[in-house]
Amino acid sequence: MGVAIVAFEILIAGLQAFIGFSLVLFALFGKSSFDVNMLKGWEALGTILILALSYSLGILVDRVSDTLFSPLDHKLRRKVLPEKDAPVREMRLYLISIDDGTSRMLEYMRSRLRTARATAVNFVLIFVGFMVYRIAHQFAVLDTVTLFALLIMVAAVAASFFAWQRITKAYYLRLAQAYHIVVSHSIDNAIEENEHATQ
Repeated sequence: MGVAIVAFEILIAGLQAFIGFSLVLFALFGKSSFDVNMLKGWEALGTILILALSYSLGILVDRVSDTLFSPLDHKLRRKVLPEKDAPVREMRLYLISIDDGTSRMLEYMRSRLRTARATAVNFVLIFVGFMVYRIAHQFAVLDTVTLFALLIMVAAVAASFFAWQRITKAYYLRLAQAYHIVVSHSIDNAIEENEHATQ
C-alpha cells in the first residue's frame, strides 16, 4: 500500500510537470511539429511512454522541491519537535519497524506534503512554459491573459505552500506523539515482563 501511494504521488507530480514541459516544447517547435494523426493506432504505446516520462519527471520534481523546501522544513521541524527528542529519521524507522498502522498513517501524511510541495513547484513551471509559448507564438508579454495567468499561478502556489506548511507541522507533531506513546508503551511492557520474570 505504501509503495503504491508513493508511486501514485510521483506520477501526479510528473503529470503536472509534463504539462509545463509540453508548453515549452510547443513554444520551441510549434504545434505544426506535433501531428496528432501520427499517433493513430499507437495510442496505447503513446500512453505508456507519457506515463513513463511523467514518472521520471515526477522523481526529478520531487528531488528539486525537496531541496527548495528543505530549509523551511528544518525551521518548522525545530519549532514543533523539542531538541531532546530523537532524530526524525530514528523516530520514523522505529515506528516503521513496529508496523502497527501508525507508521502507515504518518507515511500517508508525508505523501500529502510531498504532493503539496511538488504542486507548488509545478505551477511555477507551468506558468513559465505558458509564458515561453505566448512570447514565442503570440508575442504577448504583459496583457490581461498574462496577468490573469500570473494571478492563478500565485494563488495556486500560495495554496500549495499553505497546505504543505500545515501538513508538515501536523506530521512532525503526530510523529513525536506516536513515537513517545510507542516508546513508553514498550518500556512499560518491558518492566512488566521483568517483574513477572523476577517473581
